[in-house]
Amino acid sequence: MKVAQVTTVHPGTENRITYKHAVALAEAGHDVHLIAPPPRADVPGITHHLIQPSKSRLGRVPTGATQVMKKLRDIGPDVVHIHDPELLPTALTFTRSHKAKLVYDAHENLVAQIESKAYLSRAAKPLARLAASTLTAAADRLADAIVIAEPELAPLFPKNPTVVAVQNYPWVSNLMGEPASTQVGDRPTIGYVGAISSDRGLEAMVEATQRSRHKPRLLLAGKLHPESLRDKLKTESVSYVGPISPAAVPDFIAQFDVGLCLLLPKPNYVDAKSTKIYEYMAAARPFVYSNFPRWVREHGSEYGTPVSPDDIESIVDAIDQLLDDGAGRERMGTRGRQRVRDDFSYEAQADALTRLYDSLLEGRPQQRLQGQNY
Repeated sequence: MKVAQVTTVHPGTENRITYKHAVALAEAGHDVHLIAPPPRADVPGITHHLIQPSKSRLGRVPTGATQVMKKLRDIGPDVVHIHDPELLPTALTFTRSHKAKLVYDAHENLVAQIESKAYLSRAAKPLARLAASTLTAAADRLADAIVIAEPELAPLFPKNPTVVAVQNYPWVSNLMGEPASTQVGDRPTIGYVGAISSDRGLEAMVEATQRSRHKPRLLLAGKLHPESLRDKLKTESVSYVGPISPAAVPDFIAQFDVGLCLLLPKPNYVDAKSTKIYEYMAAARPFVYSNFPRWVREHGSEYGTPVSPDDIESIVDAIDQLLDDGAGRERMGTRGRQRVRDDFSYEAQADALTRLYDSLLEGRPQQRLQGQNY
């Protein structure tokens, strides 16, 4: 089957779209095409069709739609799998006229995350929520299938007969080598990998590093949002390496003694799962994490230490206690690693995705399919 994974928002190296969905489908034998902005994804079995990103958010929709339609006509896919809600009209136009199937991928609660968009004015947010609600309802009615990143998103799509949870767990096969040594020079190391912003706890991570009595160094990897945050990293205790590829994540985390995940309690964070926590667990690294109720229910204190992300004293104390106890860190890391192996692998999620595509290919009667833990 010829399939197209399509986005105008995310880069071609986006983890969920390229290194999980596209790779899983290619390994299942499908002819996989990726339509996405740079950088180019150099992945065996995947053909990346580059589109040029718009220079403005307002221009992204018409510019992206025009480019995507041209690429779809050139490729002629049997399944169009879109990852941006604004692509729905373009994808519907193509799939209806070419008798192709349409899959809509909901990465998050589109309506709930509007509030955290700093670039939207107070006056614009009600209109943005209305647009998000309208697009979500349209996808529910018109897409041939819905893929959701979290089981909790299923109620947003009550009418669609085919809703599949494909969660953002790590490829265990990529992360399950022997745990690397955590010794990096004479100083302990704490770290974080992922998008870097104030609402993802940047200031708390830097301050806690500076206040810890162990004087650790802080390793950071990921894209800055916005770039002006770079000034906050100009301190002796912080080493920032910029964005890294998903393939480089295991070796980067292997340098940590303790991982950090100190997201602030924004609506699109508190009810979502954090991929980086599972990556820390797979690498046998304990972590200090935000005490969101859902996260605490899942992880407790078995694999990491929950803290209030806006309580710097608690964060520093949690880091210091973990750095005090090497044997305790090893026990927590071992438990976390085993839990990922047992319950949180993308391999199982990939199976749910490929079964969905098989059902679309074979034209079987649609049903509300189930992914792992859904």
